[in-house]
Formats: sequence, C-alpha cells, structure tokens
Amino acid sequence: MELALSLRYLFFMIIGIGIDIVSVPRLREIISRTPKFLDRLVSLGAKSDSSIESLAGFFVAYEALYKALPYVSRVEIESFRLIHNKDGSPSFQFPPEGSIGTNSQQKEIHVSITHELEYAAAIVVIEASNHKLSH
Repeated sequence: MELALSLRYLFFMIIGIGIDIVSVPRLREIISRTPKFLDRLVSLGAKSDSSIESLAGFFVAYEALYKALPYVSRVEIESFRLIHNKDGSPSFQFPPEGSIGTNSQQKEIHVSITHELEYAAAIVVIEASNHKLSH
C-alpha cells in the first residue's frame, strides 16, 4: 500500500491552488441589493432556495477555482459545473473536451468547502497526471 501511494505521487503534479473566503452576512447583503447576483449563482447550478451558507460555499468554490486556473477567463470558468460525488463531496466537472483548451483527461480537481457562523471558505487543488519526471 505504501509503495502504491508513493508511486502515485511520482506521476501527479499540482498545477494550481486557489482559496477564497467570504463573509456570509456580506454575501446576504449583496444578494438583497443585487438580485442578479443570485441569478448568476443559479445559472452556475446553485439552487435558488438554498440556505445563504450553501450559496456562500458555492460562490467561494467558484472563486477558488478561478484562482487555481489563472489562465482561464471568468466566462470560461462558468463552463465548469460544481457537482457532488456519490459520497456527497464536492467536485468540479470539466466542460466538454477542448471547449476552453483544458484537457480533463490529465487533470483532477479537488474541492473542499466549509462554512462556520459568519464565513464560508473553499480551497481548490488542481492535479495533473502523467507528469514525466526529469532526471
């Protein structure tokens, strides 16, 4: 088992890390002042009847993804979909192959979202596979 874990790290490389945090009351204020902001979150896949904490987690996940992929525009980021795996953990689904110049076959996106009282935060780590080691 240890050898398998060690070998895994020989063939994977982190190519992007993004983190973001938002004040839940501030996001609530933004949504009440600018209803189109909620429409934008819904267009990305958020449920309009979600709690403000869930919406905040959804928002920071996209912001963290944007920071992890600095070469991808905001419009292109909206091509990714935040989904939940069978175990309930969040993940981003890549857009159709070639639509924004990403090769999803060689990348994996790890997402962690948390919210506590007045804050929501997310971190995104993008991992590339098939990395060739240099000697």
